Amino acid sequence: MKTFAPKQKAALIALGLLLIAGCAWFFLRPSPAPPPVMLRPTAHQVAETQKHLDVLGKAVAKPGTGPRTLRLSENDINVALAGSPSIKKLLTAHGVKAVQIVLQEPGRVVIHASATVRGQVQNIQISGALAPDPKLGVRFTAANAQVGSLPLPAPIVTAEANGLAAHFSRQLLSHFSLSVQGVYVQKKDLVIVGIPTQSASTPASPPTASPGRH
Repeated sequence: MKTFAPKQKAALIALGLLLIAGCAWFFLRPSPAPPPVMLRPTAHQVAETQKHLDVLGKAVAKPGTGPRTLRLSENDINVALAGSPSIKKLLTAHGVKAVQIVLQEPGRVVIHASATVRGQVQNIQISGALAPDPKLGVRFTAANAQVGSLPLPAPIVTAEANGLAAHFSRQLLSHFSLSVQGVYVQKKDLVIVGIPTQSASTPASPPTASPGRH
């Protein structure tokens, strides 16, 4: 019968303990939180949200100088995400069936998505921080990401999620004509502080009121 030296025995015991610990972690690790029920707004809800955004846009576009503060509720953003044809087309091109965000103070956002990954529908969760960006409007930097219970490399996710966030923020901010100076979360509102782009380009001539959207 083969015998082992004391060092070999210690190494084998340590290896066995690591295997036991690994198995215990795999089977006993906490399950990821279930994703929220994805919002499916009606045409009426989308229209009402659009009216509300129009009102906010007109308030931001009032003549004057200095920064403006724009507050967008979590619900407004999710309705806009679910109701925008261009956003839906972009998400579909990436295999994303639905997306919804959860805002957390002071500047954190959790993105929940349902997407097709390798032929199977999976729940994806990405959490990260928001920051102003002169080119993108709002920049998103991922801190954690997972597909189901499997973690994903944050840098790769950041690049992909930032492309989607940039597209959405451009769509949103073009509606409000703001150059973003700051962004943070307060309760369940996304607060954006910015300078009206019209004022920045033509400070000597206040914008004239005109019918329609800005």
